[in-house]
Order: sequence, then structure tokens, then C-alpha cells
Amino acid sequence: MKEIFEKAQGFKYTSVTYKDLEDIGGVNKENIFEMDSAVFIIEENDKEIQIHWGAETKEAYFNEIKKVIAFIEGKKKQDKRIFSEFIPPEFVAEMEELGFKIVSEWVDFVVKDLHAIEVSQSRFEGVRPIEANEYEEASEVLCSCIGCSRGFTGESAQWVKEWNEAEDRCILVAEVKKELVGVCCLSMYDFDSEKGAILWLREIGVSPGYQGKGIGYALIEKAFQWGKDKVAKRSFLACDAENYNGIKLYEKFGYRRNDGRGQINMAKY
Repeated sequence: MKEIFEKAQGFKYTSVTYKDLEDIGGVNKENIFEMDSAVFIIEENDKEIQIHWGAETKEAYFNEIKKVIAFIEGKKKQDKRIFSEFIPPEFVAEMEELGFKIVSEWVDFVVKDLHAIEVSQSRFEGVRPIEANEYEEASEVLCSCIGCSRGFTGESAQWVKEWNEAEDRCILVAEVKKELVGVCCLSMYDFDSEKGAILWLREIGVSPGYQGKGIGYALIEKAFQWGKDKVAKRSFLACDAENYNGIKLYEKFGYRRNDGRGQINMAKY
């Protein structure tokens, strides 16, 4: 499996550039399609059937993806979506002909100089680091945001725990009358870069009933302060291209969109 995974990573087009082998589970031999110029790995979980892939050419990709889809659909009737990440823009039209639709397009936003950004101070004061007994509640907040933005899938309590307890990571929460209503997941990386370390806003969510009240603004304000305390010079986040409310908020903090298309993810139902 390791050799196949590394082969997929080595192709010109691939969905696994930023993945580790440990990220893919529950795969047996019949779920692996390996050719000279393409590799497809089928992973099934409770929510979906995900296709991880690598291909040297567009032709090689489409020669085999049709066989992979036929294999999945021929095994048994199921109502899970077939999902695949990092679809190149030039592949989209032909994927749509196969019944796939874009379900998210993550575009990169950056702040090149964190210390040059000046924003008005938030009036909301209920933001603090999460406590260990609040992982389940934080997960519920994130999952309550499913559907508020295209591609937002929420996170489990176990994910929240692992993220918060990892090195150079933090989760901030917003509290109203002892109820968690907002969550912001942060990380630091690139400490050795000449341009300075990067603050990554990995996930931010506010319970639907509390949106539009400045809580997201307050979370990002505190996130910037946490990053600066950790010597961050820059910041990065990825946001769906159609999350217009989120983009409007991020731009208030100096985030600017990178040129070009983002990470296109497609699914077939």
C-alpha cells in the first residue's frame, strides 16, 4: 500500500499531495486500481465513498475513472455519495458529464503582514481557550454549521480533542451565558521561513442562532493575538469560493484571495 500511495503522489495530477498514508483507512486490494500512468484508491466510510487518485495525464485519468465508478456502482446499491478532491479545472467539464458536481471550491486567502493589520476592537468579550471537558460541545457547534456554507462538514469530538492537544495548535471558543456558541481552530507552521511563521485559521464556526452578532469577528481578533504571541508574521486560511459572508468577514482582517481557481472537490450522488 505504501508503494502505491507514493506512486499516486508522484504523478503530475494527484489528490494526495497533502495527505499521509495514515489518513486513508479501510482499503483492501480490490479497492486499488493500479496502472502504469494512473492509480485509484477507493476508501469507504460511514458518510461517503472517497476516491484518492494520481494520474500522469488527463487521458490516463479518464480512461480509468470510468472503470472505477462502474466498479463502485456495481458492487451494491447504496445512497452514499462518491467524492473526490483536487479535481483540476480542465477536468471539470468531463467530470460533470459523468454525473459529478462541484460541492466545494476552497480558495486560499492570505495576510502577508499580520502586524500591519489594524482592526477595531470587538465589543464581545466571551472568547477564551477551550477546556478539556468541552470537546463534545465544541463539536456540536461545528456540526450545527453544516449547510451554512458549501463544503463545511463539521468535526467530531475526537477530532477537536486531537487538534487542541497537538503541538502549536489551539482552539478558541466563544461563550454566551455559559453556552458555547463559537469555535475557532488554529495552528502555527513554517517557523523557519525567512518570511516568518504562519498562523493558520483551520476551522471557524458560529451556531446559526448567534451568527451576525460579531462573534466570528471576535474569534478572529483573538486568533490574531494568539498568533502574534506565537511569533506569527503571516496568516492563511482556505474558504469556499461561494462563502460570501465568510469572505466579507475575512477581508476586514486584511485577508486577500490568491489568484487562480481553488481546490475543486466534486461528488456524484
